[in-house]
Amino acid sequence: MSPVATPEPRVYTTVTNAPPPPTEPAGGQTPACVADVWHDRRAEALGLRLRTGEPRRVLVGRGTFVIYADDHGIWGIDVEVERWDRNPAEVDRALAETGVKTYG
Repeated sequence: MSPVATPEPRVYTTVTNAPPPPTEPAGGQTPACVADVWHDRRAEALGLRLRTGEPRRVLVGRGTFVIYADDHGIWGIDVEVERWDRNPAEVDRALAETGVKTYG
């Protein structure tokens, strides 16, 4: 696998692990690919991009995250938000508009 080029002046440890999606989802799962993954050690930030292009919404929060991975790359990321930087109703509305299922 070759690294993904990152625009300067950013300095990232960048890897790609985007295999072609399966032709048929296994076990009823939705196929997913990772477009880009990067780690910025200066800010201890990990970036995971599922698609190219520009986002329409950005939701910021504070909390804990868990990265699941295997020999083929990142399998998934869970994010436990302790606090949002917006009103929770705005967050719920933005997530619903993007098709995220909300429980609880």
